[in-house]
Amino acid sequence: MLSRMLGRLGTPRLPRGTAVCSRESSHRRRRLHNKPQLLLLAALVLGVAPVAAAAPVEVIVDGDVGDAGAIRAAVEAALTRIEAAAHAAAGAGAAPLEHRLRTVRVRRAFALAAHKAASSTPGVIELRAPAILDARTTAALTHEVAHQLLWSTCPASSSDALLHELFAVWASGEAPLWLEGEPYLSLPQARELLEKNPLDSRAARRALARMVSEEREAPVAIARRLRACADGAVVPRLAVEELAAHATDDVDVLVVVQRATGELVHSRGEIERPLPFGSTLKPFVVAAARMAARPAPTLPVRATDPMWACPLRADERNLDVERALLTSCNGYFLDWATRDPDVARLGELGPLLVSYGLSALPSDMREAIGVQATLRVSARGLAQGYRALSWARPDVVALLTRNADEGTLKGRAELRGIAAKTGTVRGLGSAPDLGWLVALSDDVVVVRARAGVTPQALVDDVARVLEELPRAARTARVQTFGLLPPDEVRARCEGEGTVVGARGVERAGAVLGSLAPWTRQGAALCTGAWRVSFADDARARPYLGTFSWSPPPDDATPDDPLASPRQRRARRGADFVFATSLGHYTAGVLAAEDSGATGAARAALSRVIAHNALHCDERHQGRPLCDTTHCQTFLGTTNTSATPSELAPLSSRAFLPFSQGGAAPWRERRSLAEWRAALQQRARLEGADLRVVRVADGSVVLLVRSSDGAGEEVRELPCEPLRNTLRLPSCPVSIVVEGTVVTFEGKGAGHGLGLEVERAKGAAAAGASAEEILRAAYGPSVVGPR
Repeated sequence: MLSRMLGRLGTPRLPRGTAVCSRESSHRRRRLHNKPQLLLLAALVLGVAPVAAAAPVEVIVDGDVGDAGAIRAAVEAALTRIEAAAHAAAGAGAAPLEHRLRTVRVRRAFALAAHKAASSTPGVIELRAPAILDARTTAALTHEVAHQLLWSTCPASSSDALLHELFAVWASGEAPLWLEGEPYLSLPQARELLEKNPLDSRAARRALARMVSEEREAPVAIARRLRACADGAVVPRLAVEELAAHATDDVDVLVVVQRATGELVHSRGEIERPLPFGSTLKPFVVAAARMAARPAPTLPVRATDPMWACPLRADERNLDVERALLTSCNGYFLDWATRDPDVARLGELGPLLVSYGLSALPSDMREAIGVQATLRVSARGLAQGYRALSWARPDVVALLTRNADEGTLKGRAELRGIAAKTGTVRGLGSAPDLGWLVALSDDVVVVRARAGVTPQALVDDVARVLEELPRAARTARVQTFGLLPPDEVRARCEGEGTVVGARGVERAGAVLGSLAPWTRQGAALCTGAWRVSFADDARARPYLGTFSWSPPPDDATPDDPLASPRQRRARRGADFVFATSLGHYTAGVLAAEDSGATGAARAALSRVIAHNALHCDERHQGRPLCDTTHCQTFLGTTNTSATPSELAPLSSRAFLPFSQGGAAPWRERRSLAEWRAALQQRARLEGADLRVVRVADGSVVLLVRSSDGAGEEVRELPCEPLRNTLRLPSCPVSIVVEGTVVTFEGKGAGHGLGLEVERAKGAAAAGASAEEILRAAYGPSVVGPR
């Protein structure tokens, strides 16, 4: 008999003090009217199309059961809520679900087993009397109301005991109560309990609760059958294998995000689709604990616990957090949470991940590490989360670089030295439902997810993506605003500004104000471009990328007493370091240095700019390039990125100088005292008897009296230091000393070393290629094989 098959079981243990709403009524009978307004509201909240109001349900409560008004009110509330949930589960595309329920009678039960609180047959609920509507009894009553609705809306499923019990556990909302305070139950363990115990046992009910809790929305198995009922289709019998389905059969996703800009470099598949994420949030658990100075314990390995089935060494008896993260050991994280439950909520990183699309903050460690796949995040959201993590806690990312040597990817040399984290979503069986692999290089975050595979099966794909990464996606770093006092630099984010640092996360919104105080706390990220302005210039420049605070060392400024204050500031570098993509940096420098260059001249200059961004150690003692003419002028990013041909690599490993050049004549005068001071500073030359013989090929040739005074000797000095000291437009072609005045004449602008842009334009106009222009400027080997 079906009622015996579905014999009701006592409800789970409920926490003390749980409030139960009730109301008195002097009427023996009362009709429940499912008001159209209520269903419309429920439909809008739950995201489904409104449905027509069902016929009223009469709730009859026998007088010997208990407080008739309170019991009636509980049944009515449960009917309304569960009916709305069933409509939502069926989906907007399904026909309206119509129940045939006209009367529900609640009567006293005389033959219930001691461990049961209620039971049902169609149209009748039997309740232990006298019924006191505490939390336990209310949960049991709600469970039976769910059966009543399913019988009436889907009579074709009346003989499916498993479906009925699953629907009642889900629709009643009792599932969390079966799991609260109990040891973690994995899905394979839940399946074993369900297969070995009767459906009316506590063990089976707990197993169903675990399966229901795997999906925050309606379980897929329920939704499919409700939709079939609504459409009048055949309702297949529910099999255990269908439970806890993750609906990931068609997932095949790739996301590549630039770490500095957050831009999407490459994507494939449904990158915004929320998915269960497996173990991929474990690094955030560790990072959040370190942010909050919550020490992670060293824990004993519990080899008999299935949750501790981790790829550990045979001699490992205790596990620290670093080894636990590398081996992705679920048992460690679950045991850690028993000592410090709050660590599972991801600290200050939790709200940030929610802003990137995590469906909710984890309520416990099971959700945080994905062994209970209630929460969801998209591949793109996960990539943005790892981007923020790489700036906030580089120590955690550095730890993940050991994965290919001693972690879950041990032996996969393709990713050696690459920070990587695996994740696996499993269903009732041992086979994976979904595999995840996250990899971070210095330039990008790669997120790969595919249905039905382990993360190891994704290694080749990810390694190939990293190997074939477009050069434009490389990261370029530049010291910015070194000529200004840091407090005069102001920033505004075109999207949402966030500052992530070792000790926390600050959501700055759209306006940071002064940039310095924020970057002293951490890296300043923006979901769009920054707009930067200065005290003496209100016009905002765009900067697409990330700002951080990194003052030069105290000895960064060369000892040059003849240098102007501006020159000294430029040579010192800057307190701010800006990171962007190589493509955006190159386009930005090109716009500042010579936006009018086209064709082969533009390509040649762009290749030099990009090369220098990656070969700049000599300019600032190993620090990034500056944004002044001491290095390459950079005044912010543009709305374009350099093309692949404009970023083609060069063979040199040195910084390659370039200048504007040109043929425009100029004449400058300096005092004889300034000329002698420059010579003394740059060449240790003294005395009045100095004659210029010639200026050519970047050198000044002088005739000076020999040290013994017996004759004269020729000295050749590099022109560029003298030009800088005297602040001349370019190296002169003529130097004439007349009394106390020295006259310098020359052509064009810049130091004249390496590539001259104006000359390159002329050569391009005459038909020269970018390679020919570069060879003429730097020699034949500069575009040869490296």
